[in-house]
Amino acid sequence: MMIFNLEEIKKVEQHMPILITKLENGYVKFTKGETNVPPVGYLQFDKPVGNTFIKYGHVNGDDSFVIKIFNGFPENSELGLPTSDGMNIVFDANTGMTKAILLDNGWLTGFRTAAATLIAAKYLAPKKITKFGILGTGTQAHAILDATLKFHKDLEVVVYGYTKELIDSFVAEYAKKGVKIAPAYDVSTLCEQANYIVSCTNTTEPLIYGDMVKPGSLVIGMGADTVGKNEIDASLYAKADMIVCDYIDQCEEVGDTRTALEKGAVKKSDLIELGNLILEGKTRENDEQICVVDLTGIAVQDIVVAEMVCDVLTGTIK
Repeated sequence: MMIFNLEEIKKVEQHMPILITKLENGYVKFTKGETNVPPVGYLQFDKPVGNTFIKYGHVNGDDSFVIKIFNGFPENSELGLPTSDGMNIVFDANTGMTKAILLDNGWLTGFRTAAATLIAAKYLAPKKITKFGILGTGTQAHAILDATLKFHKDLEVVVYGYTKELIDSFVAEYAKKGVKIAPAYDVSTLCEQANYIVSCTNTTEPLIYGDMVKPGSLVIGMGADTVGKNEIDASLYAKADMIVCDYIDQCEEVGDTRTALEKGAVKKSDLIELGNLILEGKTRENDEQICVVDLTGIAVQDIVVAEMVCDVLTGTIK
């Protein structure tokens, strides 16, 4: 059994293109029923606010299976602590023996989520991106922006956060790195400027409404991953030309899509599962279409990324 720390695990950053290819295959296998993925384990804490996700499973034919634990405690920022933590445990699928413990402190969750947003953008982003808009200034926002900038090096960025202080700090951090980034102190301003938008917040009240989003935009919501959270209002679902979910059945139960379905803004038959989108090679039909993607997070992502880390750190992938 091997134990890897965060510094070692971060060596996989350079392999994002490989992860995207493997993850696309994982989504397809999941949609085709070629995985063994039980329901997500979940713990909710109120004082202080926090949650724990336990995701686990096996992709048919793989030599490993994975159990992932991820903790999110947003109030940790007030204590000077990271807002997320966690680990992945990789087991041999033939013997059940532990192959590796990945002490990633939750970093791999951000990394694989960033990969998922890049996959969605690969198929659905407008040909001409005006600006990349990101809602959120936390761990996930950093992971997503870092990954996006590696694929779109000259991208102009606009960011919105909960407070002016958080927005300004985020802008200053990336401006020092040479990124063309500007603040948006309200969501309408961000949507006016950006047509490729990712939202990664913990809000329970919608931030993005239909009348804010201009034609041709791609809006990806990945923060509303539990019951009660809601980033994208049902009015945008009603306006959208394409709606993609990472897992339709799960999106019926949590987050933005659940709310839109409950309000009658869309029907289940309007939804496209990401695995089918990839399998069919389906893309936006024109640059006037509005595309909405709901990424609630599925265990296949964790299985694929953990297995890739093991391959990289043991020299199978170089």
